[in-house]
Parts: sequence; structure tokens; C-alpha cells
Amino acid sequence: MPRPLALVPLLAMLLAAPLWAQEDRVRERDEPVRPLAHMVYFTLAEDTPDNREALVNACRKYLTEHEGTMHFSVGVIGEEFDREVNDTEFDIALNLIFVSKAAHDTYQTHPRHLEFIESSSHLWSKVRVFDSYLAASIQATPEAARTRESDRPRETDRPRETDRRRETDRPRDGDRPREGDRPREGDRPREGDRPREGDRPREGDRPRPVTAEGAPMSFVAAVRGFAGEITGSVVSKREERIVVEVKDVSNLWRGNRAENAEALVGTRIVVVAGDNANVKRFLELVETGEEIRLDLAHREGERFQLVELNADQRERIQR
Repeated sequence: MPRPLALVPLLAMLLAAPLWAQEDRVRERDEPVRPLAHMVYFTLAEDTPDNREALVNACRKYLTEHEGTMHFSVGVIGEEFDREVNDTEFDIALNLIFVSKAAHDTYQTHPRHLEFIESSSHLWSKVRVFDSYLAASIQATPEAARTRESDRPRETDRPRETDRRRETDRPRDGDRPREGDRPREGDRPREGDRPREGDRPREGDRPRPVTAEGAPMSFVAAVRGFAGEITGSVVSKREERIVVEVKDVSNLWRGNRAENAEALVGTRIVVVAGDNANVKRFLELVETGEEIRLDLAHREGERFQLVELNADQRERIQR
């Protein structure tokens, strides 16, 4: 027959187990929930405007408004960013921020996410995913993500009748400006008070393009269908394309359909060669920093195609 004292350690362990589990739950509850950034970069199987648009639209259809999402954005690569440190091995970027890892895990197995993969995976040849926890300075807790009851306006916080503007607060007839209070001749702006040259708006301060009705217009909408000649300087270059900062729109061709061609001035655009062997050769010879004149046609986004070489440019590729 076992001695009663031998059961004491076992009984103590059984009684303590629920306390350990409770301590773990308290610790888990008190720890701040770390927001999780989920960055996905797609390389298309065939990089065409239609495929870019199809994948972007699929992301918007299936991957928006998931529970626990703090941020959603999707877009195409910025082709003008081509420094040595830039990773350009992708076509579409998807950025999501979740309130917690748990929200991210729920998203991964959600039927809409799985349907996105099933319906769109034929569009890409490669996917890279970067997951990271955001810095502690912007961590969120479940309580902070909700509107607290104590933060809601209380009945007593409403403006009281006595707080309204009283009749005696209105300006009286005797408070009107007197004749002597009018500005004197010497108070007028002097010649030296005119804006100086350095005070004029800078190139980047130009107003955004607008439609004929005065509504704001995006850059792409303003220059869509452009066909004409521009002058500018080469900012950077890589295989069969260059980035040009436009300084002037020299001419517009008969086929131009851009609503606001002048919106090009002051912007940086990507110039591609297309299938023309002579144009490809010319872009290989162009040097960074070179002033250049180009005959361009708009293709998509900030991408323009060099459609024809002028006489000097044709001579240059023959040397």
C-alpha cells in the first residue's frame, strides 16, 4: 500500500498546472499585438499592359477589406527608379499591413485569398514575399484598435445654451472703423516689397493639370495618347530604355491625343526602344546627363516609345 506522503508532490503538480496555464494566458493578453507588414512582389509570366491591369484588378477584388487589415495598396513597378540599389526584378507590388500575426494567418487561409491564387496564378512566373513586424513605436494593441467607450462624446459635452453667442457679443454701431482708421498712403506696399526672384514658385510647385471643366487630372490622364517631340536631359539608363527629365514640349504631331501635353514638362519619363533595331542602338549610345531631343509616342503609365530618329541621331549610330 503506497504511503500517503508519496502522493503530495504529484497532487501539488496537478493543482499548479491550471495556474501555469492561467499565467500564460495573462502574459499573452498583456503583451502588445505587433502589426505585421506583408509585402508581395510578383514577376509576370508575360509583362504586358493587359496582364499588369488584370493582376492589379484581381488583387483589388480578392485581397481588400479582410478582417484585421490596417493598410492595402497595389501597383506597378516605378521603372524610373533604377539606381544600383534598386531591385527591379518584379512587375507588381502588393503591400498589406495586418494588426497582428493572427490576422495575417486568418487572411492566408481565407476563401477569397485562396480564390485569388487559383484564378490568377497563371499570370505570374515568380512571387517573393517579405513579412516583417513593424517597429515598437507604432505597435497597436487590440484595445487601441477599438473606440473606447470613454472616448465617445458625453451628453454633458454638448454646447450649452449659455455658450451660444450672446446678443451683447455682436459688434455695436460704435465699433465700426472710423475714417482715421483707414490705411494711409504710406501703408501701401513699397516697390521693394515685391516678391524677389527667389520667391517665385519652383518647377515642382507648378499646378497639377486640370480638365477643361477645371477638375484635377492625373499625370497619366493628361498625357495619354501623346505624340510629339520633347527636349530634356538623360537622368539614367539601362538596357533598351532611358529615363529623361522633360524640359520642353517642342512639337505636337497630327496624331497627338493628349489633353494636356505640357504636363510632361518638369517630369521624369521612361523612354523605351520598341522593336526598332536602330532605336535600340541609339539608346545604347546615349550618355547620362546628355541633353536630348526625342520623337515620342505615349504607351502606358510613364512609359513612352522613341518612334523615330532624326538625321543627327541616324548619323550617330552609323559612326
